[in-house]
Amino acid sequence: MIISNASYAQRREYMLYRLRDDHYPFNMQQHFTITNFEIDRFQNFIDFIIKRHEILRTTLVLHGNILKQIIHDPEKFKVKYQYFDLKPLDDKAQEDFVKKQKAFQKCLSFNFELGPMFRIIVFSITNTLHVVLITGHHVVFDDYSFKIFNRDLQLFMSETDRTLTKPIYPDMTQYRFFAEWEERLIQSEDGRRYKEYFLNEMRSGIPKFEIIPVERRELRDRLYLERIAEVRKKMESIKHIDLNVLAPVVRRISGEDGGLITSYFDLEIKEGLWNLSRDQNISLSSLFIGFFIKMLNNASGQIGFAVDVPVSHRYSKTYQNTIGWLAMQGLCFLKITDDMDLCQISKYVNERLFDLYENSIFPSELIGSHETPVVGGDMPFFFNLSYIDGRLENVKLDECIYTDYGATCHQQLALFISVYDNAISVDLSYNNLLFDIAQMKQLTAEYNGLLRLYASSHLTLLKANL
Repeated sequence: MIISNASYAQRREYMLYRLRDDHYPFNMQQHFTITNFEIDRFQNFIDFIIKRHEILRTTLVLHGNILKQIIHDPEKFKVKYQYFDLKPLDDKAQEDFVKKQKAFQKCLSFNFELGPMFRIIVFSITNTLHVVLITGHHVVFDDYSFKIFNRDLQLFMSETDRTLTKPIYPDMTQYRFFAEWEERLIQSEDGRRYKEYFLNEMRSGIPKFEIIPVERRELRDRLYLERIAEVRKKMESIKHIDLNVLAPVVRRISGEDGGLITSYFDLEIKEGLWNLSRDQNISLSSLFIGFFIKMLNNASGQIGFAVDVPVSHRYSKTYQNTIGWLAMQGLCFLKITDDMDLCQISKYVNERLFDLYENSIFPSELIGSHETPVVGGDMPFFFNLSYIDGRLENVKLDECIYTDYGATCHQQLALFISVYDNAISVDLSYNNLLFDIAQMKQLTAEYNGLLRLYASSHLTLLKANL
């Protein structure tokens, strides 16, 4: 057994696990396929991957008021999997069964103190097609972690030498070493320099959306202060006070009713946006963010924005084979002028994102947690872009799907971009307490129109003022 201090992400997620009535099932889920399946051999794989990756046999326990990682001996930490033989069922019955299991597993919480923090189910579809479903809490898995898991799975299942005396797996760094490095950084001179960067950025607070009516913004401010007091009280009630995680816990202690608009773009639009980003030498994220804030500027005249963007440490070779949540929440502050065109805005966003990546090896949420009022507990705009292996299937491209109510929202606005082999999906999530549904539908139509126009037009159009 190894005992080590918890990372900032682990401290944040543990606090939410303790404070929320549902024990915070912030679960990630992926499925993979394998062609060969044997019951005992697959159990050997689970035993192997638990031994290889310490985070998969880690639990979180308080020692005094300090959260610790407890890394269990692999021989004593056993995880079994569920198996369903669906071969006797027809295609529709198989699909329905797997779909129900996915939904059920996604909403089940995990026990942080006892573990494990992941569950695996195998479905046999045919003799040569088996689906492996893995559900894990986000504190253990991020999107990239699933890629590592699947790579190890495929290597193991294809290995001819089943004694594994000659491993073919790449070297890796255990997650606890990342936590130790992070702790040293926070206390170091470099850490103080990163802290000063974010203090300067946060000094004027987070800009608010000017398209929101004043009375709704004022109500939001009052509710925000009440939520901060509520979280402090809950921390006191469990006798575990960690004010360093106050901002993210305030933001996610409970969700609010939101709407969701999903837009799909076909391969032609995807390739057009790729060409724009390449020609301008900017990231695809900068393009999507730049277009969005220009649209908001057109709607309200707003020039100052703050975008919450996950920043990963996987650009460092040290952690490219590490399973675990290595992303930080990075606040990117933007200030544009009315005379900037889309080309200038997108390039400016790209420069600011680069500055953010350079400084976000430090957990900025820690800094915001100690500001008055707490900075980052109410996040106006969240952005995330993910690259999904495979094709987007069973949807009608170039259409929008509207969910006016019932979509849990933890930010005021959130933009989720998913890039597939053949398409792009754009999810716009919004808070119904702040935004009118008709207003969001109009903004979505304008945003989608901009994306389609500039994706299908000559590059010079990007330089034109709107």
